[in-house]
Amino acid sequence: SGVVDGKGGGYAVSEMALKDLSYAPEAATTSYLASDSYIDTSGATQLIIKSGDVSITVSNVETIADSIAQIADQYQGTVTNRSISNYPNSVKSGWMSIEIASQHFDAAMASIKELANTVESENIYANDVTKTVVDLQARLSNAQAEEEQYLLIMSRATSVEDMISIQSALSSVRERIEVMQSEMDYYNNSVTKSTISIYMTEETTIGFETNSFRPLQTMIEAAQKVIELFQSFVVALIYVIIVGGAILIPAGAIFLIVRAIWRKYRK
Repeated sequence: SGVVDGKGGGYAVSEMALKDLSYAPEAATTSYLASDSYIDTSGATQLIIKSGDVSITVSNVETIADSIAQIADQYQGTVTNRSISNYPNSVKSGWMSIEIASQHFDAAMASIKELANTVESENIYANDVTKTVVDLQARLSNAQAEEEQYLLIMSRATSVEDMISIQSALSSVRERIEVMQSEMDYYNNSVTKSTISIYMTEETTIGFETNSFRPLQTMIEAAQKVIELFQSFVVALIYVIIVGGAILIPAGAIFLIVRAIWRKYRK
């Protein structure tokens, strides 16, 4: 009977297939989870994911934001986020994030701080992923070797049952390979690029906001409000007279008739 268990654990091939292929069961079983074992990283290149953030006060948020965009371009990077807030009765502020080549991280951070009037805070984060990547690469290599072994078995399989079982196992190992390859791509991209987040606050200055301080316009708007209130009062009065008259006149007539009848019968 054909029997390759493709659930991701040990794989058992049929006795006939083992005899024909001179293939030991251990060869079809790989250890692709090395997290609990010692990982030798002595010969590996150190891989660091570096990022940081800085909070600064500036004289003009828009001008500094443009300068930071130029710094990103200078260091082979790009602006990934940019936001500037200018709410009434509050200090103008902004937030940016840039992504640059990791080898230029220190130079870019220094250039950004030179633009500040004051550096309020600065944080640098360095995550060493060397061990993680070495472990991942080992597991990926094992899975790729396992895939090659299953392809070899598939090429020599003689029964439909064996071919179906091997195909199931092959699909499982290929799925693992795709996941691990995606993780490798993520780490390779992350160690070659660094992200810097910049929080900007504009320094408070004393001055008149000429755009909002317009006393003549304020007087005109106030006079217009008075006119609108008077018009509303007149309209309401008209409604009261007309609607009230329509109700009071018939009611008054009925009252007079009832009163006259009551007096007549009283006599």
